[in-house]
Order: sequence, then C-alpha cells, then structure tokens
Amino acid sequence: MIDRINQRLLAWADWVALGRRITGLGYPSRSAFYSTPNGSGLMSPVMAEDCMLTEKAVTALDPILRAAVMQFYLHAGTGETHAKALHICVKTLYNRLHQAHERVETFLLEEA
Repeated sequence: MIDRINQRLLAWADWVALGRRITGLGYPSRSAFYSTPNGSGLMSPVMAEDCMLTEKAVTALDPILRAAVMQFYLHAGTGETHAKALHICVKTLYNRLHQAHERVETFLLEEA
C-alpha cells in the first residue's frame, strides 16, 4: 500500500460514510464544512474537494480494483472477511489494493 493514498482513501471513506457524495442536481446535501467522524472538528472545503477528486479517481478504476477499494474502505472487517466477500484470497486482495493505490496516485498526479 502507498501510505499517502491509504490516508486519502480513509478520508474519502469517512466522507462517503457521512453521505457527502454529490448526487441529483450536483449540489451537496450539506455544507462544505462538516464534522469529521474522528471528532477533530470541521472539514475544510479543500479537504472536501480532495474527497471529491478521490471519488473521481476511484470511479475511474477498473471494476475489479474499484470493488476491492470499496469493499476494503467502505465496509468493516478484516482482510480475511473482505477477501471472502470478494471471493478471492487475502494476498489477491492486497495485490489489488496496491494496484488501485498506484492507479489512484497516477490519476491524482494527472489531475494536478
């Protein structure tokens, strides 16, 4: 795993879990300033923008890699339970996550 991408995906997962995805007419369901689940206060608009960009990067992944990312970051469990949910072995899960991290990193570099 790439640590900075892992941290970014963890922030994205918090953002998704709190229902911050933009849907419908393109307007967010809440203000750009919102509480983070770790209790550290408000998330800045820059952080929310980073999460939206991460969402685009995850959406651009191949379906197999996207499924691994969504299972690992958006569902509670261990590596074993995530692998079982995806019908793969644990080593394959972590290989897919690493590939996804590389592709997310490339996407973010190209968008910068």
